[in-house]
Amino acid sequence: MKLLFSILLLTLSIFSFAQSVGPLDSTIHSCNYKSTNILFTDIGIDTVYYGNGDSSNYYDAEYRQQQGCGDGLNRCIQTQNIALKYYAYYPKQHNYTLMPLPCVIIEHGGSYSDCSGINNTTDIKTLCMEYAKRGWIAISLEYRRGNQQDTTIVAATRTNNPVRYYSVYTVAAIYKGSQDTRGGYNSIIKRELNHNSFPQMKYRIDTSAIFVGGASAGSLVMLSAVYYQKQYMMDSICPGAKPVFGSINYPYYYGDSTINYIKYIKGCINMWGEWQLPPSVLSNLAAFFSGDRKPLVPMIAFCGAKDSTFYPLTQNYYFDTARNFSSLHIDMKKTTYCLPFASSYELFPKKTKPDLVGYGSLKIYNLLKSASIPVNLYYDCDALHGFETACDTCPFLANYGTAYTNELLMEKYFAERSINYFQHIILDSANLTDTKFTDCENYQVTCRTKDSNNNCKNNDVCPNSFGIDDGDDGGVWGEGFIQNKNSQNKSYETNSNSMLLPANERSNKRTTRKP
Repeated sequence: MKLLFSILLLTLSIFSFAQSVGPLDSTIHSCNYKSTNILFTDIGIDTVYYGNGDSSNYYDAEYRQQQGCGDGLNRCIQTQNIALKYYAYYPKQHNYTLMPLPCVIIEHGGSYSDCSGINNTTDIKTLCMEYAKRGWIAISLEYRRGNQQDTTIVAATRTNNPVRYYSVYTVAAIYKGSQDTRGGYNSIIKRELNHNSFPQMKYRIDTSAIFVGGASAGSLVMLSAVYYQKQYMMDSICPGAKPVFGSINYPYYYGDSTINYIKYIKGCINMWGEWQLPPSVLSNLAAFFSGDRKPLVPMIAFCGAKDSTFYPLTQNYYFDTARNFSSLHIDMKKTTYCLPFASSYELFPKKTKPDLVGYGSLKIYNLLKSASIPVNLYYDCDALHGFETACDTCPFLANYGTAYTNELLMEKYFAERSINYFQHIILDSANLTDTKFTDCENYQVTCRTKDSNNNCKNNDVCPNSFGIDDGDDGGVWGEGFIQNKNSQNKSYETNSNSMLLPANERSNKRTTRKP
């Protein structure tokens, strides 16, 4: 009798789970899952604050002269809830007790300006909704902004390698954004691990399936958090910032550095972002990236060949010298405003040599691929930065080889492509044959290992763009760089259903397929 009763309970549980996830097997761990299918229509949105409540050393600068946002006043804000918050998008109908859902954390772009922000970026809102409809927890993460940007661009002899200038305010914004990104990741993970302390929490995250991403400036701080894991790495691109703003793991946040977010992150989506590196490390990137002995995470990237903000290959950055910037009469090298631990923050530029070199998405793709790190690149020959058009009445060009004619449809495509790629990462089959899609649509929507696209080839290049699509214009891994997949830290679930098994050993939740 007890055996029959147990079988009945198990049958009811299986039936309940099948009903809870929709008409199809919607778990990402199953090859029945399709990234194109809408599984949920009732999506909830929760607002969560991730500051630790102590604002004594917390400083968030607003400037009177920001692009279109200035109101004639400077403000130094010490209220954490304005910036340290996130919106969590989640399917309401799902039974989270039976199955936590995979999670993607996305950060918006906007040049760190207060014109941008979590409520002013419709692309991230749309993307999060598309993820949630397909059975994901999607989180839009806010970070501190505020920037007096030097918009000077000097064309170089090579069209893919211009010269740009960085003000002290931009460097500070990058550093603070990277602090907040790390703190946000730690807080999201800690809140899930301690979910019993949050009875109002309506969703559950599968901590063995967490992915991160960003667009433009949001992608830059995301990439710094994922790939620049050590303090010395951030010190090299934001010199002098640590004594002024605290360490990259300064305890502003609910989730502290003991969480170690990096062991939970399985991959990232880079939408027209950039690595920014000190020139001194370019001859041996292995020494820079391998300092902490962790392998680099897989990436899916989207990039336009005509992006003039973060160029596909490389561009040089110079820190501003001591001068007033045009009509704004602002010192772009030094500031004394809104600094928590010092009276001033000043840059000391090299003047005759670049202070930073930017590596765009195409360059990153070439490097990761050469190191056998799983990477996919979607490359549009006509696209500018993001979904920009050349004028208000100009045609929409950023269709990445599809027939789509507007931004909303492309955001849906981005969600479908990244979900499909993340599924391959979860199932350990991300090393697909086709990895670069140049003006070419990818049709693959399940974890089947056979490539499915419109005859895309990895060696396709854009006609009449830069003419050097696959060139290696500076920067090498150096001697002895080896991507050791087996050294990846195993992530452990700590919820009541996990039994503390490593994620890749929970055979009841997934089936592993090899390419």
